[in-house]
Amino acid sequence: SETSEVVGSPLKDVPLAPNWVVVALQREDKVRVPSAMDVLEAGDTVLVVGKHGMEKGLKKIFSGS
Repeated sequence: SETSEVVGSPLKDVPLAPNWVVVALQREDKVRVPSAMDVLEAGDTVLVVGKHGMEKGLKKIFSGS
């Protein structure tokens, strides 16, 4: 989301729980395995693997709501 505080931040600076891993980054029509230095842009989609039940925390981080 454009209102997310992580837009413009490299993945290494995104405040994820220790057991969460970003395994894919989709930007426009391309999907790839991201590096810690990839900078998030508005409109990006990330695939995060982690413990069940943590969806609310992820939504807050990535959507800004």
